[in-house]
Amino acid sequence: MPNKNDSNKFGWINWLFSGAAASSWLGETGLFVARVYLGITICRAGASKFPTVSWFQDQVVGLGFPLPEIMAFLASASEFVGGALLALGLCTRPAAFFAGLTMGVASFVFHKNSLGEMHIAQMYFWMLVLFTMMGGGRISLDALFRRRDNAASSSAPPAAGLAPMALVFPVLLVGIALRWEMQAPPPQVDPDAKVEEISLAGSFNSWNLNTDLMTQNAEELWQTTFDVDAAGEVEFKFVVNSDWRSNLGDSDQIEVGLPASGVAELDDGNNSTNNIRAFLPEAGSYAVTLDLKNLTYRVEARAAAVK
Repeated sequence: MPNKNDSNKFGWINWLFSGAAASSWLGETGLFVARVYLGITICRAGASKFPTVSWFQDQVVGLGFPLPEIMAFLASASEFVGGALLALGLCTRPAAFFAGLTMGVASFVFHKNSLGEMHIAQMYFWMLVLFTMMGGGRISLDALFRRRDNAASSSAPPAAGLAPMALVFPVLLVGIALRWEMQAPPPQVDPDAKVEEISLAGSFNSWNLNTDLMTQNAEELWQTTFDVDAAGEVEFKFVVNSDWRSNLGDSDQIEVGLPASGVAELDDGNNSTNNIRAFLPEAGSYAVTLDLKNLTYRVEARAAAVK
């Protein structure tokens, strides 16, 4: 006589590798591409602080979480490991759930974004909510490990035939992205524009354009220093010729720990770029550099800059 529990014996395995099927080939392909992109970008963000770095622990301490070392490790693991699993479509639902918790804290607790505000951490959060609900889909490694496959429309792609794409495609995408990144020309300011001065305006000087003027130390290299009285996150922008319509920010920044670096973006005159952020671990003096040749910037402790 069959045991009534036999049908649920592997229920947890089915849930671990489960996923909802889209109603068409186009829908499955769209979910697949979005999942791979999301997983790779989150994994790259987590790689910079995994297993744990001191500045990330300091951020967790500032949020008031208990056991900050453990919480920081779990958060970085949810990005690095969870992002990799998400890209492969393996254990997609739990990977998306835990990475979503981290992004939710980053967006709504750390950055204090309002609901619906355009911010990269919040965008990741809502995408992860989607994949927590949908799972990896039929083009995923989850599809290979499912004990039973849910009935789907005849237009949906067969799991057995297309699931290997979940392993090959992310690798190809990473290679293409790296090649594109190496070949892409660096952004440049208008060569006809005359830069007479650059102000560092931020939360540490009440966004004053005259407090922290940068000095041109090389052909296109500008530098300055600023002081803070306490540890915490600061925000700033570079303002050219005291004109807020000509400011440089960074809308793609994810990591804010020191040294904070990235590629600044020229504003279109409508305040279209986000403030650059840096988490300063202690009170003191900090150095900022901006290279106008490629718009790269860097924030670090003044002692480190001197070395």
